[in-house]
Amino acid sequence: LGVLVTAATMAAGLVWLIMVDVKVALAVLVGLCFLPLALLRPPIAVCIWVVMLFFSRVSGFQSVPDHLVLLLLACWIGLVVDRQPLSRQGIVNARVLIATAVAFLVWELLTLAWAPATNSATQPVKDLIYAFLGMVLVLATITEREHVRWLAIAFVAGSTLTVLYGAAKGGLNASGASAVTDVDGRLIAGEGDPNFLAAVLVPGIMLALGLMVRRS
Repeated sequence: LGVLVTAATMAAGLVWLIMVDVKVALAVLVGLCFLPLALLRPPIAVCIWVVMLFFSRVSGFQSVPDHLVLLLLACWIGLVVDRQPLSRQGIVNARVLIATAVAFLVWELLTLAWAPATNSATQPVKDLIYAFLGMVLVLATITEREHVRWLAIAFVAGSTLTVLYGAAKGGLNASGASAVTDVDGRLIAGEGDPNFLAAVLVPGIMLALGLMVRRS
């Protein structure tokens, strides 16, 4: 009975959120679906998050990957507090890299002190902070060779799906700005910038070839 009451309450709350704000409801729904996976199989949850990153500039979906990385980090911290095996190993092994990244992040934030227009740096700073948190998350959870293979598969899948999404939206035939192209008609898919898309497609192709060679 208690389980039914809890499920009904959560369903009613989700319906109310949909009526108030669809974007918030979507974020909550994704979080609820990811919570068990993040606690039981963090590497798989991280790989799914990597796929979602390739759609981080899709309208209505922009904030989902950012909120998801916070949820995954919170779950990882909970596993560390609970003294789960291997939960700290990744961070310990990469402590020098993380310390270097922290120093770089602090320096970037300090440069705002003499920036002529700090307001224009708000979004880039947020992106940089989330990128740092994502790096920490990957280093903390991807601790085995098999996990690295999963991560490579996720990267290839994300880069492939975002191109297919752009093609399905007519991005390959567009001559001007649209939801999946820039003002020059170049494909941006779910990345928001054609240069960013190209920057992920090149390593995506290399990883795909590497995975094919390994399998053969």
